[in-house]
Amino acid sequence: MKAPKNSTTAKVLMDNGIKFECSIGNNKLPTTTMIFNMGSATHCPADTLGLCSMGKCNGNKTCYALKSERLYPTVLPYRTRQENMWLNSSADDIVKAVKTILKKRPYITSIRVNESGDFHTIDCVNKLSEIASKFQIPVYTYTHRSDLFTKKVTDGLSKNLSVNFSCDMEYKHNHNEFRLPEDVPEGVKTYSCKGDCRVCSLCVKPRGIIITNPKH
Repeated sequence: MKAPKNSTTAKVLMDNGIKFECSIGNNKLPTTTMIFNMGSATHCPADTLGLCSMGKCNGNKTCYALKSERLYPTVLPYRTRQENMWLNSSADDIVKAVKTILKKRPYITSIRVNESGDFHTIDCVNKLSEIASKFQIPVYTYTHRSDLFTKKVTDGLSKNLSVNFSCDMEYKHNHNEFRLPEDVPEGVKTYSCKGDCRVCSLCVKPRGIIITNPKH
């Protein structure tokens, strides 16, 4: 089965009575990528804690994920429903729902968690790691929650999970780090974000590289 040219959505009613909702592709991600969120940009835990300089509460409101929540009235309620799903469903519930979707769409080659929002607690980190361990296709995410991670936590993550850190974690690990070009010391090898995941897959797997991305 070939991937469709345009993005689609999928829904599964889980055994716990909560609906799992996701999108498959968007204007920057290929239609081979499943996407679901732990929450919205409006209520992002990293922003609430002052860990993101681009957030709504403690930043300059330039977070790209906020834009769609401001412009399109259906986006924030959708991501709020996803937050409810994430916080009130077990790893097994979510794995079962995702597998149901993958069975009908075998062209999906990766799972992205969070185009908005962030980890709420260390329990969310552990849950996502457990979910990733149940799949053959890679699972990847992004985080500003440097406060939740230590070398022990990072080393204990599923090998099938790629966590792209939005900062220098100040310890050695095999995951990727996103930094502003001006924050990288001279002489350090970096890779430039292309701003279009349809032509690049650097984030999808843990590579231990630094990816530079200007503010946007």
